[in-house]
Amino acid sequence: MPGELRASAIVGRHDELAAARDALASLAQGEGGVLLVSGEAGVGKSRLVREVTTYAGNAGTPVLAGRAAPGAAPLRPLSEALLTRWRGRPFPDQPSLRAFRPALSRMLPAWADPAGHVGDASATVLGEAVLELLTTEDVCLLVLEDLHWADPETVSVLDHLAAAVARLPVLLVATVRSDEPGAARLLDLRRLESVRHLALERLAPDAAASVATDCVRGAPLPDEVLRFVVDRAEGLPLLVEEVLTGLVERGALAADADGWVLTGDLVLSVPAGLRQLVADRLGGLAPGERAVLELAAVAGPSVDWRLLASVTGLADGEVLAALRAGVDANLLSAGAADSARGELHWRHDLTRQAVLHQMLPPERQRCAEVVADALSAEDEDGALLAADLRVAAGQPGAAAAILIRLAAGAVGRGELASAESFLRRAAALDPSPAVVTQQVRVLTLAGRAAEALDLGAELLPSTSGDRHAELCLETARAAVACARWADARSLVDRSGRSGDPRADAVAADACFGAGDIVAAERLAAAVVADPGTPAETLCEAMEVLGRCARVSDAAAAEDWFRRGAQVAAGHGLVTARVRALHGVGSMELARDGVSPAMGEAREVAEQAGMLATVAQLDLMLSEVEQVARGPAAGIDRAMRVLALTARLGLVELHATASVSLAYLHALSGDRAGSRRRIEDVAGVVADVPDLAGMATFVDGVHPLLAGDLPAARDRFDEGIAVLARNPAGAPLAAWGLWLVLRAVCDDRVEEAVATLAGSHAAVRSDNRAALVYARAVSAGRCGDGAAAEQLMREADEMLSVQHWWRRLLRLLVWQAAVADGWGQPVPGLRADLAAFEADGEDALARTCRDLLRRAGVTVRRGRSRSPVPPQLRAVGVTAREAEVLDLVTQGLTNAEVARRLFLSPRTVDHHVARLLAKTGAANRSELAARRG
Repeated sequence: MPGELRASAIVGRHDELAAARDALASLAQGEGGVLLVSGEAGVGKSRLVREVTTYAGNAGTPVLAGRAAPGAAPLRPLSEALLTRWRGRPFPDQPSLRAFRPALSRMLPAWADPAGHVGDASATVLGEAVLELLTTEDVCLLVLEDLHWADPETVSVLDHLAAAVARLPVLLVATVRSDEPGAARLLDLRRLESVRHLALERLAPDAAASVATDCVRGAPLPDEVLRFVVDRAEGLPLLVEEVLTGLVERGALAADADGWVLTGDLVLSVPAGLRQLVADRLGGLAPGERAVLELAAVAGPSVDWRLLASVTGLADGEVLAALRAGVDANLLSAGAADSARGELHWRHDLTRQAVLHQMLPPERQRCAEVVADALSAEDEDGALLAADLRVAAGQPGAAAAILIRLAAGAVGRGELASAESFLRRAAALDPSPAVVTQQVRVLTLAGRAAEALDLGAELLPSTSGDRHAELCLETARAAVACARWADARSLVDRSGRSGDPRADAVAADACFGAGDIVAAERLAAAVVADPGTPAETLCEAMEVLGRCARVSDAAAAEDWFRRGAQVAAGHGLVTARVRALHGVGSMELARDGVSPAMGEAREVAEQAGMLATVAQLDLMLSEVEQVARGPAAGIDRAMRVLALTARLGLVELHATASVSLAYLHALSGDRAGSRRRIEDVAGVVADVPDLAGMATFVDGVHPLLAGDLPAARDRFDEGIAVLARNPAGAPLAAWGLWLVLRAVCDDRVEEAVATLAGSHAAVRSDNRAALVYARAVSAGRCGDGAAAEQLMREADEMLSVQHWWRRLLRLLVWQAAVADGWGQPVPGLRADLAAFEADGEDALARTCRDLLRRAGVTVRRGRSRSPVPPQLRAVGVTAREAEVLDLVTQGLTNAEVARRLFLSPRTVDHHVARLLAKTGAANRSELAARRG
């Protein structure tokens, strides 16, 4: 099997291969030289040489190859190379060779002089003898590998050869391990002009991944396998092959019809060749030096001499001498990057694993326990290493306890991804209630509340005592996040902790969500008043008080959120600080339409890796951009949220992003795109009431843009009926749009005003402006035009930042003004028309033009500023025809299109006929599809 997992192509060596081809091209012209290939073990020297010899063989060039070996007889690589060409052949009968026969017999014993002459054995004579023999060929490639092991006599001959081959048709390719003691003698050849030095470095991760893919002949490898192989190989192509082979041999990786599948644990196997190499190097050390290196191997990839001195009790000098021996044996590396912290590193992690392989299991366990005892519990890196060492020492419970502590610290800093990773490892070691409780907490904070709720509920029946109570409270928090208020209260009661600030804070949150504001405020206030309340719980209660105050006292609400942010910052509680800043930001947005705190919350969340929270904040900021600059401005950010939530597997938040995008597409007139977004998440939308309400708003936008206000009102009525049932929901700007629609349609306006004014959505300035616009419409309808105009000016001023939303709401109000005969709508309509046309808002621009015409103003006809899509422009569709097509696509009849565009039905008939002819559509349905 190992033979099957070898790369067929050389990767990441473009420059080196180019240099080799150049040298071979020169050789073909009779010019020789030296290619000196250096690099550490496994970096790909032999693979490069095989590529060179393949080129030469394909060109018909004789290839002679030999290899040095530790402890071999003198001249072994030269002898082996010459034997590949002249083994079993008689001594050549050439006059130029006769004088060199005694020297050549040193390397080719069968050519011994019959007279018994041994001759001069100097390096010069030996070198000249080899060159004379090689030049009996027209051209020749001489390959000598592993010359770091070459004997001194061979090195001397090579020195002569390297200086001489430049004037002969001989190319000498020599390889040397740069990490071996004998390498320096060969690397000295770089001084010669004839020598091209190819120093091979480790591969970059993407190149190493390409090697792995080539090993399996392009069949897909699971992502986690590819990452494992690339990480463990550390840029060494040989180890890429060996790590893959080890996984297959152990049965952890198997091929099937579709590629490769992971069938076992990803555990590193040390190649047999590397084990032997490391064993030989360890064998050359003194027993005390070997003992220090074995402890260092157990202690991890980095080698801290101070830690080793503490563990062994040896004097600093003795430890440093042992590490020096490890460096000299090429087991350890002392690069400049390590000098600042006084650390060394293993040549690569497989070297360390090979050292561990030489130890007995009890020896490894004992060393692991000793090193773990010496590590600082305060340092996170040290704690992580200690956890690994406790596992190696056979103490999984102790390792899990360390990981739980690390997870708690990560939660406090807001590093939820790290916390989740720590807890997964802890659960694998010790699936106890303590671990699961923390997992429930982290999953809830990370936005995966449904998963947290299921996990907690599954384990609750098997717990008791304090563990049971803790798990109840964390599961109750998950229920709150899932809007399952009754379940949350039940779980708090089940904990038996009523009166405990931590339990009451969760109960307050559940009461608020269920609409019991009085109970929520009472419970949260008691938590804040309790001097024994932990800081994190205090922040939780202050957040609830802020939300309770939001409807009736915006200033008090903002004050509670700010106090929570201060407490969180003072105690280093990043998660709580982000939530509090989120609250402050929501109040700033509601008051001013802009929010420094919201940007700060997002920045802190992003720095802490709280990606679910970043996604939530970005959805809010997307709406901020939409109401300020139009739907197109919010789409890019919403698209990024959609992609992020998909990667994170945040199902409900992903659905929320999809519905938000659908709303933006609908507002921009992209009906097909809007429909697709809703269809993508239809299953989740059906199960989440707030999403269902938002989706109904999306449906209402289409008739709104088409001018069918009663149909739009009916759909918005349905959405508000759903959203009004959740006082903890998002206070969307669509509430205000619904109210103005009601006012313009003269449909139960006072009831709608009361509904919005008494809701959580009234906290927003744009929704409060909608209340004023509604009053303006009512005043104008009652004949008080002056009051209506004054109210409209007040509402306009309230939306000084939300420019696009102001134009949208005004467009509805202008319809009432034109119909009821109050105010001066024409200047405002002209200004808004110019803005809508500049932004490409075709449907809204058409409505402006319609209203201007109804107001008696002549509007330019037959020329639309709306761009014609390229596919329609290519077949000759005009701007006016595109305008007709837009309305046909929306399902309007020719008569309805005529009324909308102030054209005669006959003219519209002609436009539709020309559209059918130009597009090749057979009917109106196909015509609409061409527009799609």
